[in-house]
Amino acid sequence: TMTQADLCKHPLYHRLLRLDAALCQLDLGLYGLCADCEAEIESHRLVKDPTEQRCERCHEQYKHEHRQELRLNH
Repeated sequence: TMTQADLCKHPLYHRLLRLDAALCQLDLGLYGLCADCEAEIESHRLVKDPTEQRCERCHEQYKHEHRQELRLNH
C-alpha cells in the first residue's frame, strides 16, 4: 500500500489527493466551493491552483490551526 511504501509523505501523493478531491467536487457540482464554509473560492486562487479546496479566509484559519498542531506535536 501507499502507506507501507512511505509514498504518502511524497509531495506528489498530496497533489494527487487534491486532484481527486477536485474531481469529486466536479462530479457533485460543488467545484469552486470552499470545503469548510461552502463560500465560493476566489477565482484568482482557482487560477493559481485549480485543486484549491478553501477560500482565502478559511485557508488562513487552516494554516493557523495547522501551525498550532505542529507546535503541540514537537
